Parts: sequence; C-alpha cells; structure tokens
Amino acid sequence: YSYDITPPTDDRPFIGHYFKWSQIDQIIAGWGKTWQPFGGAGYLVIVGLLLLTIIAGSGLTLLPWIVRLIKQRKYPDSIKQPQPSLCDFIYFACIGLGYLLVEIPLIQKFILYLEQPAYAFTSILFAILFFSGCGSLFAHKISLKICLIGITGLVLISPFVIPIVFERSLGLMLGWRMVITIILVAPLGLLMGMPFPAGLRWILEKGYAAYIPWFWGVNGAASVVSAILAAIIALSFGFSWVLRIGAAAYLLGLFMVSRVNRSAKELLCHQ
Repeated sequence: YSYDITPPTDDRPFIGHYFKWSQIDQIIAGWGKTWQPFGGAGYLVIVGLLLLTIIAGSGLTLLPWIVRLIKQRKYPDSIKQPQPSLCDFIYFACIGLGYLLVEIPLIQKFILYLEQPAYAFTSILFAILFFSGCGSLFAHKISLKICLIGITGLVLISPFVIPIVFERSLGLMLGWRMVITIILVAPLGLLMGMPFPAGLRWILEKGYAAYIPWFWGVNGAASVVSAILAAIIALSFGFSWVLRIGAAAYLLGLFMVSRVNRSAKELLCHQ
C-alpha cells in the first residue's frame, strides 16, 4: 500500500503517522508543485532536524579540538597536560543520549495510567529530576560500573514490571497512582543521577580538570540529539525500542569505562 497503514498501539500510538520510505521519489517529485506533501512527508522534517542537530552538535564539540590542534602545531610546548582519550568523550555522550531516551518513553507509558499527559509529564519529570539530584549526592558511594549495570537492568525489566503494577493499581484514586508512579521511577532516577558526577570525579582523578567544560558540552549536545532521536525511533518502531536503545547507550558507556580502566592498568604495567 502507498501509505503505512499499520494499526496504532499503546506502544506506537501515532494514528497520523503513515509515512513510508518508498514515498521519497514521489515527495521529491512534488516539491515546489503542491501545498500538501505526499504521504506524511512531515516525518522528513524531524529527520532533517536530527541531521541538523548532529551536525551542529558535532561541529561545536569538535571546535575546541580543532583550536587545540592548531595551537599545538603553532606552539608545540604550550600544551603539556595529559590528554583524554576518545573513550572518555564517548562515555559522556552515551550518558547524555541515554538519559532522555529513558525519560521520554517513561512519560508516554504513564499517560494512560495517570489519565492526562500533563499529569504524566509532571510526575515523571519531578521523579526523574528530583531523584537524579539525590543520586548525584551519593555518586561517590557506589561503583560506576555497578551503577551503569543497575540502570541497564532496570530499564530492560521496566516494560515487564510496569504493566503488572498498572493492572493491579489502576482502580486507585489519582493521588495514589501518582505516589506509585514516583515510587516506581525513584530507583531508576536515583541511579541515572550518578553517572555524570561520577564521570567528572573519574576525569579529575586522571588529571583532566581542564577538559571538564568540554565533557559537559559533549554531554549537553548528546542530550539535544537524543530528544529528537527518541521521537524518530518511537514513530518508526515504538517507545519500547526507545527504552532498549537507551539501555544500550548506558551499556556502551559501561564498555567505555571498562576499556579506559583496562588501558590505564596496561600503561601502569608497562611503566
């Protein structure tokens, strides 16, 4: 069929999304000739926005590296402090991507449970941000690896646990359902608040204090990209896949931590 007529579901509730990539030829042929693009071509606006944010974010985060490279070539002795590896930057990008890729589908999953999008948005946002702040206070007490494993595990089991809780508590008053929502999200929010401050402490311990603004920028740029990426994944595959890719981002962050630690141990052994 010319359009995507897959029935909408709770996981992919986009009744107005009927775009197919096979429509590209007709869309290009109709550019500038019709007021109404063919077959939900508005989807391409989101794709274009994603490409724009990736280009802008990458350009802005690479700019310090370019300036540093030019300076190093001009004045070889001007930069003597230790330099971070690519894995350090990928780690901060991963936790920036993962945060919103987890937060956005959680908001969607609680809309039916809390009756209104506004209730779901405020409840989830409050719980995630408040407990993330609490988690940042205790980031020094938990191993970074354990924290990242915990986040990945909780994100992956949440699609199985949340529906069971919904089924057994849907008849309660709205206030109690909001309390249950906050209780459900609190452990995940607590853990999600730890990787960034723990990463900064890890950076300080390695002597990369001068690079903290750069790492912060990489994390922020990845967060902007992840918000748009979440919309595209949800439209194409459903919110469950947004959660899975969010878990994969944290898992990749764990791999980066392990790799950097392994490299540091090998360097010490050689010395």
